[in-house]
Amino acid sequence: RNPKRLSECHLCKKLYNSTCKLKAHVRLCHDGKPCTCPFCGKAFKQKGHLSRHMNIHTGEKPFTCGDCGKSFIQKGDLRRHILTHTGEKPFSCGDCGKGFIRKEHLTAHKRTHTGERYLLPSVHECFSSNLTQCYTMKRMILFEIVTSGK
Repeated sequence: RNPKRLSECHLCKKLYNSTCKLKAHVRLCHDGKPCTCPFCGKAFKQKGHLSRHMNIHTGEKPFTCGDCGKSFIQKGDLRRHILTHTGEKPFSCGDCGKGFIRKEHLTAHKRTHTGERYLLPSVHECFSSNLTQCYTMKRMILFEIVTSGK
């Protein structure tokens, strides 16, 4: 029997049982981010991540809710949306039991119990992250401030 010949990464010495896997490793771990969006210049390590990102620019929403027909750019957004139909709220407050669909909403809510200051995201933070999520978080925090009397 002839054992399979292993290919070694010349940069980190990791071993792979095929040159194809070695090439993928080098591209992902050592070449930076070779896949660049032609619209905005954002860079990605994997072609699939770039393809998913491109939906933002093309407007394509390939993930559709079977209950109401609403469509989404990303699968995770559809999964979270489905919770609005099921009523499931997987994140609950340990102090009062109030449930939330999003972990970041629970995190913001917990501040109503601790008295911690509400720090609204800055304009820079909004533009360097997901703008829609940023505005949603601001609205949710402001709602919590008004309804909790703080």
